[in-house]
Amino acid sequence: LQDAFDTWYYCHDEIMEMRANGTYDWKEFLYERYFPIIKDAVEYMKQQTYADRLVYCIFNECDNAVWFGNYIDGEVHFDDIGKANFYEAWKLTYDYVKSIDEDAVIGGPGYFDYDTSKITGFLTFCKENNCVPEIMIYHELSYWSIPHWELHVEDYRSIEKSLGIDELPIIVTEYGVMEENGNPADM
Repeated sequence: LQDAFDTWYYCHDEIMEMRANGTYDWKEFLYERYFPIIKDAVEYMKQQTYADRLVYCIFNECDNAVWFGNYIDGEVHFDDIGKANFYEAWKLTYDYVKSIDEDAVIGGPGYFDYDTSKITGFLTFCKENNCVPEIMIYHELSYWSIPHWELHVEDYRSIEKSLGIDELPIIVTEYGVMEENGNPADM
């Protein structure tokens, strides 16, 4: 859904300028800028004949910290504050999408790489707050992600099991780095 914004990372320059000016509020941005986009998209998509085959990825690479990160000395960090902000935003957004379409299938978190700690923290929050995604989405964009792919799936399955979460389908929405994509032997 964030891909409705026309810049990468979604409104990055605008948000960083607001952060520098001390005027950025991620909740305000979520409600005023992102939720209207979500409303239009979900209302339109739920009317389509293929609506039962859609997965809403509500955030993409949120762990780059632009929207939710802790702003320190001109930089954003996906530290404990950034994670807490994202978790709260996830719950708000998850609930908002479901309020528009109770049958919506939501995927996430859309982290830019597989990270055991980040996935565990996210799923722990989701389990405790009734907002577990129906589809697990993450990227495999770290170096040598392809050889570690199966290990990441095994690790992820162990996290689900330890938290008592039923096995979710996994969609890896982006994968491979240039060194792998440019070398057929690696892929």
